[in-house]
Amino acid sequence: MLFVDLDNFKPVNDSLGHKAGDKVLKEVARRLKSCIRASDTVARYSGDEFIILLQDVDDGSGSLPVAENVIHEMNQPFNIDGREVFCGASVGIAIYPEDGKTGEALISNADQAMYVAKESGRNNWHYFTDEMQQQSEKRQRLHSKLVSAISKKELTVHYQPIMNLSTGKITKCESLVRWFEEDGSQVSTEEFIGLAEEMGVINDIDFYVLEQAGRELYELAQQQQQDVGLSINVSPRIFSAKDKSLSRWISLIIAVAEKIDVTVEITERVLTQDSRKALQALTQLKEAGISIAIDDFGTGYSSLSYLTKFPIDYIKIDRSFIANIGISQSDETLTETVIGLANKLSMRVVAEGIETQQQLDFLKDLGCDYAQGYLLGKPQVLSEFAKQLANSGEENLAQVS
Repeated sequence: MLFVDLDNFKPVNDSLGHKAGDKVLKEVARRLKSCIRASDTVARYSGDEFIILLQDVDDGSGSLPVAENVIHEMNQPFNIDGREVFCGASVGIAIYPEDGKTGEALISNADQAMYVAKESGRNNWHYFTDEMQQQSEKRQRLHSKLVSAISKKELTVHYQPIMNLSTGKITKCESLVRWFEEDGSQVSTEEFIGLAEEMGVINDIDFYVLEQAGRELYELAQQQQQDVGLSINVSPRIFSAKDKSLSRWISLIIAVAEKIDVTVEITERVLTQDSRKALQALTQLKEAGISIAIDDFGTGYSSLSYLTKFPIDYIKIDRSFIANIGISQSDETLTETVIGLANKLSMRVVAEGIETQQQLDFLKDLGCDYAQGYLLGKPQVLSEFAKQLANSGEENLAQVS
């Protein structure tokens, strides 16, 4: 069984419309039929996914010429209404009976192999392996635990201090979710956030963090009689949600912003995907007094024009550039350029990942507005952050003076 998924089909639908997309799919079906024998079968599985069943193939290697032919055919331009369109395809291969004895098992395993092909750079093929099966079972167990942890509110929120470099005081923090299992071991944040994105539960995590962080920081501000701002991440998925998640999230964050200063951190991916819907949502937030920050700036593929198209208040320079201060003149120049650009656009800059005094001094000399990193404080539970906030300006002032 070959599981074929078109690469870059969504941009065709988005830019040329669904009628053009349908024409591409019809041409894909015709080309796939040309790649197989009369005894084989090709069928559209869903969306831009197709399945090919090869009959009487002696071993797995017999499917390889077909897979390579499919990829070759999909790489040829599609002439749609006088325009050339390019897609490509990724192919996953599962063999009966070694990789599955039922149609459902073969489809599932070929699908897994296809995703590995995509992760390997797309426009590629990959066989299903036992290692994939083990990884799939592990992820399924982790997914079940994650869903349970979300429903039981077992995730915790940590806070990483953000310092105002002109005063040396901590004025805000970034909320970061953490997951500890019953035995006290921490689940890799990168692993479970990626899984949550894939399994469609990331919005539930975003709601949980927003509600808890908003409540805890408001109570902390009341206790210490000083303002403390919240910088909070949101998944790009919220802007493309088919249900009422986006409107619910907007209502919730506006309610939080009535009590404390709030900054929403978005990635460059939000600017390039579903940009119209994202612009509407971000404009609504801006009108409610909520600030917008671009996180990990410089690592994505967005155009600089997005800085003026969207209501951006902060640019967060990615830690990969900060780490090379004192090492790479190119990264130092890029950092200086971003700070200068932000100043010209009346935006403020937050530098992430600061771990050395040299980095901090360099950024302060350039006029960077805010700093964040392990040198100034690791992500920490609320009680620890409260202590650091109470002492803010004493030990921190010495670092920036």
